[in-house]
Amino acid sequence: MQVHAVFTPEYAYHNYLLQLQSLAFLDEVDTESGAAGPNREWARTGAGHPNVRLQEVGEFLICEGLVARSPRRMTIGVHTLSFGLGLQHPDGAFPQYARDDHSYAGSAFFACAVEGGLLMLAAKEPSRYDALRSKWSPHLARAALWLASHTPDHPEMTNQTCAAAAAATMLSAIQATRDVMAASRRLCSAALEIQDPDGSWPECGGTDSVYQAISLIYATYAFLACHDEGIRAQLRTSLDKGFRWMADRVGEDGSLDCSRNTRKTPDRVPPDNGAISASDVINCAYAFRTWTEVTNEPKWRAISERVRGWIGRSVFLGPDTWTQMLCGLGGGWNGEA
Repeated sequence: MQVHAVFTPEYAYHNYLLQLQSLAFLDEVDTESGAAGPNREWARTGAGHPNVRLQEVGEFLICEGLVARSPRRMTIGVHTLSFGLGLQHPDGAFPQYARDDHSYAGSAFFACAVEGGLLMLAAKEPSRYDALRSKWSPHLARAALWLASHTPDHPEMTNQTCAAAAAATMLSAIQATRDVMAASRRLCSAALEIQDPDGSWPECGGTDSVYQAISLIYATYAFLACHDEGIRAQLRTSLDKGFRWMADRVGEDGSLDCSRNTRKTPDRVPPDNGAISASDVINCAYAFRTWTEVTNEPKWRAISERVRGWIGRSVFLGPDTWTQMLCGLGGGWNGEA
């Protein structure tokens, strides 16, 4: 199976600093069951509830295991994703906020993590990929069909729709069944329809540069995996507009304009959202770096490097930002979108 460079473990490792994330996460994963973070206590005692988003760390562990040639770490990553797949409801959805919760965001983002892990294995460990594809694809297909037949829990958070489009479309590159292809087309069309003419994806009644970056990352994944030439052309136009909108929010010094954000700001946020962290700004840099890989246009790489340079000089993000950027269990992430 031919895998685009963006989906290879080396690309993720060197451009998204996943090595730092997985190093922080390893102590938070039960190496036998694969349960991560608070899910460990739930698995042992039944206390609390399972959160499938905590299991996304499995993709990071697979990534580092492949790059560092560590079969143990890769295997722990596989166990971690397998534990998450075991949380799936019969209808295809996954829980995030309660055991009986059917979370749209949780289902979309976790499916992307599993598919990302599979594509990395396809690039480096084809025999392991083949075995896991046959085992995991039925779970992923049920998730894709569930996403395609439901609307987001919070439709005002449009990054979730882009993630759902990526989930179904990445799966179509792994197992291109008729149902999965139809789900991919439907979800990609939904992501295209909700984008504003100026290139922004609305977020909670306005726009948000942090969440725009997340939408761009997952829309790019959908574009790279898409086999439908008509949808692919529309995604390319959509992404061109989206990145132009995003570029207007990046200053000459690499800072990210968050003054009009509706969800993430440096100093004042809604009570259910944390302040901007380095991981949020890394999303912006990574989005531009990945679009550079797709288009081979130096202007996007230059913007990415400006943002990364600003992170290194940033004061409000705190000292040693490259370490502080962890957006996972080791850095206080609670698995929320």
